[in-house]
Amino acid sequence: LGPFPESSLSFIAVIESNNPQPPYVEEWTAGVQRQLGRGTVIQADYVGKHSLHLLDRRDIAQPNTIPQADLPYCQADPNDAAHDCPTYTRLPYPNFNGIFINSSFEGYSHYNALNFTLTHRTAGLLVTAAYTWAQSKDDKSAAAGVGATGSGFQGFMDNHDPHLDYGLSDFDVPQRFVASYVYSLPFGRGQRYGAKMNRAEDAALGGWQISGITTFQSGFPFSMTATDTAGLLGTFFQRANYKQGCDVNAHGGGRFDRINMSCFSQPAAGVYGNSKRNFLRQPGIDDWDMALQKSFPIVGRMHFHFRLSTFNTFNHHQYVVNVGGLATGGSGGGSAIDNGLSDSLAGKITSAAPARIIQLSGKITF
Repeated sequence: LGPFPESSLSFIAVIESNNPQPPYVEEWTAGVQRQLGRGTVIQADYVGKHSLHLLDRRDIAQPNTIPQADLPYCQADPNDAAHDCPTYTRLPYPNFNGIFINSSFEGYSHYNALNFTLTHRTAGLLVTAAYTWAQSKDDKSAAAGVGATGSGFQGFMDNHDPHLDYGLSDFDVPQRFVASYVYSLPFGRGQRYGAKMNRAEDAALGGWQISGITTFQSGFPFSMTATDTAGLLGTFFQRANYKQGCDVNAHGGGRFDRINMSCFSQPAAGVYGNSKRNFLRQPGIDDWDMALQKSFPIVGRMHFHFRLSTFNTFNHHQYVVNVGGLATGGSGGGSAIDNGLSDSLAGKITSAAPARIIQLSGKITF
């Protein structure tokens, strides 16, 4: 029958690095703390981290780039074997037409942050407020260097030049403010208002507490993806071309428009897109979760605890991907904005976290 043609062979493998190196993190911090009057403390900290030799996984069988001299022929006819167009003519390992994963320890990341914390404690009020100004960058954010979207076995656009993927981490948040608070309302016996209430009035009006968590946060970053025309690049993570100087936020003003799609274009067949990984950003978070609670004595040590909880209390639009608590994000499918260049909804909001949620709960302790 003769040998099988190389173009028909397929192989999937994962190999370990022949030069494993232990990953490590270098970290440095500096901070100051000061008391501002009775019960109030302010603190400022700088945190820096530099991680090296992180585990990456690269598909070393991805086809080599088409030579510039052959590119016009390949764009006109992707099947022109005489000009190194088909995938099998550009395989780094001609006998392996498939996925060939090399686990290496070449990943790296950088993180820098300034943290400011204010704590205030009095007899009826406890407040903790924290503000973070930070930046996180890496070559791949997912565990073991796999792809967060598309193909899960690896995650680089060009596996022969993984440095092209160095950019903002999928979880990068440049600014975040969180405040938590518990306030005992000054009503009831022994309080500022209603100090002489009788037992019945105090049972109804005294002892109430308001608590909550308020979060303001910048959105997560994401990329604008495009199509690997005719599969000439053999990539799962082609990115769009970006017109330098174009204002991506100058959208048409439609209700769900968020990205000016005229800033982007489809790369030519066989050419990688020039936009950077994760250089766009989702809408941020403006969330108030609050609760009203009180403990009612019944008899002896028996109490009924009542709680009214509201999540997204003021019903603000939260254009984020909801996972568990409030939000996470990332490039690709993790974005609340459609980031597929050829999609009919490209540049528009396509998902949101739930609207206001009201929850009543109670329990008896004895």
